[in-house]
Amino acid sequence: MINLPDNINLILSRLEAAGFAAYCVGGCVRDSFMNKEPLDWDICTSAEPQETVKVFEGFKTVNKNGLKHGTVTVILESKPYEITTFRTDGEYLDNRRPENVTFVKSIEGDLARRDFTINAMAFSPKRGFIDLFGGSKDIKNGIIKCVGDAEKRFHEDALRIMRALRFASVLGFEIESKTANAAILCRGLLKNISAERICAEFLKLMEGKAAEKILKAYPEIFAEILPQPFIGDYFTAATEAGRQTSLKNRAAVFLHLLYECPEGVKTAAKKLKMSRETTNFLINVSRNFDLKLPTDLVAMRHLVKTLGTETLDDIAGIKGDASAAALLDEIKNKRLCCSLKELKISGGELKKLGIKQGKAVGIALERLLNDVIDEKVENNKSSLTEYTVKLKETGEITDD
Repeated sequence: MINLPDNINLILSRLEAAGFAAYCVGGCVRDSFMNKEPLDWDICTSAEPQETVKVFEGFKTVNKNGLKHGTVTVILESKPYEITTFRTDGEYLDNRRPENVTFVKSIEGDLARRDFTINAMAFSPKRGFIDLFGGSKDIKNGIIKCVGDAEKRFHEDALRIMRALRFASVLGFEIESKTANAAILCRGLLKNISAERICAEFLKLMEGKAAEKILKAYPEIFAEILPQPFIGDYFTAATEAGRQTSLKNRAAVFLHLLYECPEGVKTAAKKLKMSRETTNFLINVSRNFDLKLPTDLVAMRHLVKTLGTETLDDIAGIKGDASAAALLDEIKNKRLCCSLKELKISGGELKKLGIKQGKAVGIALERLLNDVIDEKVENNKSSLTEYTVKLKETGEITDD
């Protein structure tokens, strides 16, 4: 028995009361079976879209985008819930989506079109647990297996290849041999899938507990989605990525060791059409990958001034440098000044002290920041003001 949220019970009960079969289906059933809290709940029903809209008269519904595929979205307490009519898929011509769908009245046909057995289970409080393809057994045994013929499933939607790898990585499951062989055989079909979709699966996969294992088991597939050639050793890159405890560093380590330079990492990020934020992160890690981190606080503060704590946190994590991490924590916890914006004197205040020219102000601020970091002067307004006056008197800071 699956413990359903109140809104899900309400949706299922209204559909059943109107004479339609209704089930929770897919990932929410899989996660519930694994004693995990589902992130969302998908519902399927024998009601056709217009019938679903009628059942939920009085509720806010959104059906504009999903209606032709049988999906009506019902809004309950400001949260959307997708309700999709039982369907079978037409021919797949683009290795991604069916040309059309056919609405059917039985759950069996709907489950048969799904990707993996662990995602082809359904549950209804009234009708019970439906598991036609042994998904619950595969969960217990830790197996990713296609529903029906694996090669056919991947020809229908080649993104399922990446999804299989991602599920295996995140769940720590094995990919069943026929499914694995079909994934390798069909890997060329990934060229027909949008880079953004592949990238999303790739990054989720890299965060999985079995990422290293999957990277090592399927190099042919990763060679299909990443630019060639690999300059570094592929299996070393996979091993080092798997050792990272910080999940966001895994892709950075893998790509850097694979291409051994920021430009190579940039090329990979471009091929996968990664976001600008992710691309900049990956390039920044690659650029500073071999950086030798300081062992004393003052030197670390100077480096923070140049690179920032976020980049250095990543590098310290990648290197497993506990000493550097401790220094960075001290800088953050004590809020030690490492940047001009943290300096307790401004350019305007320096102008009041007689430093008029913009260039001279900038030089003076830089000098003061360095001296604060070197602990020659305290970072407070009165100390910095007095110190600036002294530097002017000795000619170490000029007015122009």
